[in-house]
Amino acid sequence: MLLTYAAIHFARFASCRRFPVAGGQVLTKTIVATSGSPGFGGGYVPKISYSYTVATKRYTAYEIYSICGSSLATEAKAEQFCSELIAEPFKVFFNPAKPTDAFLRNGPPVAIILPLCIGVIFTIYGVVLLCHT
Repeated sequence: MLLTYAAIHFARFASCRRFPVAGGQVLTKTIVATSGSPGFGGGYVPKISYSYTVATKRYTAYEIYSICGSSLATEAKAEQFCSELIAEPFKVFFNPAKPTDAFLRNGPPVAIILPLCIGVIFTIYGVVLLCHT
């Protein structure tokens, strides 16, 4: 199950690496505090809305990462992350087949690596258990 999840995310990550880039403009930027432990649904999440133009048509999007979002431990780190993200020139990656599908950064790679590693470990453990019974 985890290997399938990792494979799906890896395929999306790999396909997004070839997406073209458009110039973008920040519309709104906020930091939202969430409940729970940082990294596990809690912390501070940057929320950025931005617009970009593809073939004379203007689009608006909100996605930061191509795969999944993440939270940061402190509000200061979230603010710093936003500042780095929206620095000039502001780049928006978009799907040429579906320009409404856009994001600012491809990843995060941990969304692929972590389930892949856990899936491999459980698979090896299962094989070892089968061989010793």
